[in-house]
Amino acid sequence: MQRPKKIHFKANPKVFCILSITLTISLIGILVFQTQLLAQKSEFVSSSQKELTELLGKENQDTPLLSSGEISELTQLAQNLNFEKIDKVHYISAIQSTVLAK
Repeated sequence: MQRPKKIHFKANPKVFCILSITLTISLIGILVFQTQLLAQKSEFVSSSQKELTELLGKENQDTPLLSSGEISELTQLAQNLNFEKIDKVHYISAIQSTVLAK
């Protein structure tokens, strides 16, 4: 039985150098792109927080969320869909012998 021939691989220094430089440049490019994307997202978050604090400011707390016209429209819609106004909600309780009750 013959032994398989061993494959000898000689690393070419030029190829290794070119591949390592290319990989380094690529990783730096990805790092710059991700840093730029992170800066944009953080700017968006901070501007959104500013807008949210303005909306929730003391001036806007006095204004109602729905106007009286919108409330009457919602009431009319609920009546048209045959919804009923309820006073108390009765929750479903699990039987003691079930797994949910344990």
